[in-house]
Amino acid sequence: SRSRSQNLQVGQEEEEEEEEEQEEEEEEEEEEEEEEEKEEEEEEERKKRMERWKGEEGKR
Repeated sequence: SRSRSQNLQVGQEEEEEEEEEQEEEEEEEEEEEEEEEKEEEEEEERKKRMERWKGEEGKR
């Protein structure tokens, strides 16, 4: 059987792995949120351009 210190080390390694996984998941979520924000901004820009374009069309 493994000694107590070996068991503790294995437990620590497992905990560290779990922490790393959590950090990676959080980073992915942040990236997704940034992507969504970018898309929303682009959508707003498109709408503004369309409004401007429609406005210019109406002047003619």
